Amino acid sequence: MLKFATITSVKINPTEKAEVIHAKCITVQSEWQQPASEIWDRVKQMATLQYIAYPVFTFLPITPITPHSVWQPNTTVTVKVKLFGLLPMGLHTITLTEIDNRHFQLLTNEYSNIFTLWKHHIAVKTLTNNTCRYTDTLTIYAKWLTPLAAWVVKRFFIHRHNRWVKLLNLGN
Repeated sequence: MLKFATITSVKINPTEKAEVIHAKCITVQSEWQQPASEIWDRVKQMATLQYIAYPVFTFLPITPITPHSVWQPNTTVTVKVKLFGLLPMGLHTITLTEIDNRHFQLLTNEYSNIFTLWKHHIAVKTLTNNTCRYTDTLTIYAKWLTPLAAWVVKRFFIHRHNRWVKLLNLGN
């Protein structure tokens, strides 16, 4: 069940020499009747990303990966992105910078021709033996498109959480 989805403004200094940028932070959180460890196992599968993004975005990997690939630390994957499987949206590069299998968290640094900054933190927290909280937190910057992009990203991540529910109900 979706708990909340928010957008907040943040100021970031990406490097010591760079100017402060006005980014957006999007948080989308759900609670599911599923053990956290089972959700975490799926989070690490690249096939899960394909499933939960569909049909809004489809990804064609440029970087060689197998359908059953699992995210590994310091892995970089570049994909061709298409909106609704038709409209090319350019390339998107994802680098998994941190993965914590003990606390069920991962962090990526991403970018594309639209987003110069896209940091994604996923956290899965055990609430009870059979209930968990899943949280996506994104910090994005897309120059003058940032306010509109934040709204689109929030809607997309609500869609992703709904697709998670569908995935979980399928028992796949």
